[in-house]
Amino acid sequence: MTDMVFANNAVYCPGSTALDASGAEAHRLSANFVSGRWAGVSLGGNRFVEGGALAEAFVAPAGHDYRRKPDSVLVGRADPSLVPPRDFTGTVRPPPCDVGADEER
Repeated sequence: MTDMVFANNAVYCPGSTALDASGAEAHRLSANFVSGRWAGVSLGGNRFVEGGALAEAFVAPAGHDYRRKPDSVLVGRADPSLVPPRDFTGTVRPPPCDVGADEER
């Protein structure tokens, strides 16, 4: 695969491998948040954002409330060139967009 784009995602799998991107260094990787172990890539630049513990980024992840906190590392950090015009609920995503599948405004 030579044209993969993996951008603006929030991937979390605490205590396990959240992302194995072995061989993906040559592909477009931008503004991704990973919580859990990762393999095949390193933090740096704008490819991956280290946000610390889930509780620092989300309201109450232990209770499955993954709304972003107002001061979350995900807020306003999406790569604008790779953001779809609407989130998965159909909400318009005005800039600056958040990392993740939905836009909270």
